[in-house]
Amino acid sequence: MRHLAIFILGLVTLTGCKSKQAAVETAADKSFSLKELTDSVTQYSAQPNNLSFKIAAQVKTPDKTNSFKVNTRLKTDSIIWLSVTAFGMEAARIQARPDSLFFVNKIEKTYYRGNYENAAKVFNLPVTFALLQNLLLANLPDLPKEKTHYYTLQNHYALANSPKRIAEKARLKPEKNKKDAQIIGALIHPVFFRPTEVNLLDNTKNLRAQITYNQFEEVEKNLIIPLKTNIFVHSKGKVSAEFKYSRLKPNTEKLSYPFKFYDHYEAIR
Repeated sequence: MRHLAIFILGLVTLTGCKSKQAAVETAADKSFSLKELTDSVTQYSAQPNNLSFKIAAQVKTPDKTNSFKVNTRLKTDSIIWLSVTAFGMEAARIQARPDSLFFVNKIEKTYYRGNYENAAKVFNLPVTFALLQNLLLANLPDLPKEKTHYYTLQNHYALANSPKRIAEKARLKPEKNKKDAQIIGALIHPVFFRPTEVNLLDNTKNLRAQITYNQFEEVEKNLIIPLKTNIFVHSKGKVSAEFKYSRLKPNTEKLSYPFKFYDHYEAIR
């Protein structure tokens, strides 16, 4: 659990444009086909060449609450760089690439260098590059096309890997669903086709998670990012987090992603 806490700290410790609120008055168009909906979701997904922004983060566990700031830079499908500030100093730095993860904890003088498969074992966290990028950009995780179900709910579109009855039971009463192995679903805004809520139930790992996105802003044309993200995870314990974004700068001409290991730091294995 110590390493899990360290990694969550590193991860979550990971304007002037027209704001698009998540509150919905326009009803979802029930005549939409599944293909039309998934094509629209793909079209409106956030795909900047690069993006930098600040995150004010708060993470709560049953024992304590931590607040920190994260300087974030990313190049889509290539690299994610996070510099975490806590206690008035840089506490951690993370560099993620599609096939590798690097992490330095400057407070405990430890580091991790390796692939995601090993990181999942070390931190007890099934992290991948795609998961990190989707979380930061509020993009929808991939659903298997042959098993994707579509329905409307609360003026939103809904996509899930299970029929509506099962998906809604997993969303509203996950503790009562012990039968289905893994259920993932999302609510999609009917105007700008961005996910406003993503839910995961994985009974094979005793894991429940919910992510909600709010206060959407059009940072530049066709690049819509939520300024507030809330996350709730229930596995062996309960963890909740709130991210507030600011100073979003898309497609900056020059972004650097500096990273350094220290010889006297201890490897996390």
